[in-house]
Amino acid sequence: MNKNRPLWSKLIIYWCKKLGRYGLTIPFIVEAERRFGGRIDFDINCLMDEITNSDQAYTISDCVDLEELVLGLSKKEYPPIEMLKKFRSLAVNVPALDEVDSLNELKEILVDKYHNRVLHKEVSKNYTTKLWSDFDSEDIADITEALN
Repeated sequence: MNKNRPLWSKLIIYWCKKLGRYGLTIPFIVEAERRFGGRIDFDINCLMDEITNSDQAYTISDCVDLEELVLGLSKKEYPPIEMLKKFRSLAVNVPALDEVDSLNELKEILVDKYHNRVLHKEVSKNYTTKLWSDFDSEDIADITEALN
């Protein structure tokens, strides 16, 4: 794994490739950057600016298990990335976002949806209960592993 990659990129690649998951929620990524990357002012707008200007292709999609949007890598069961709406290096695989016309509009939607979660440290959503919480010990172990 490229050591020069941003923390958020290392997490997404680890979660998608090593753990076989679809991606990470936006609050999870933002709080991980703040807490483990020392980027105290990192927010959803920073994440979206960085991910859309990346040299790696990423996808925003619906995670049916979490009932949330996740940022991840393209999966074989997704439509071909060339067929999806794109904001530079970010492909949108969310039918509810098909009408979004600009990156700024997408940012506004994501900030409206997730800003208060980040603010209240509700950054990890439980698959079973569907409740948000701060990172648990398993999250911290996975983040630590992803960064090594």
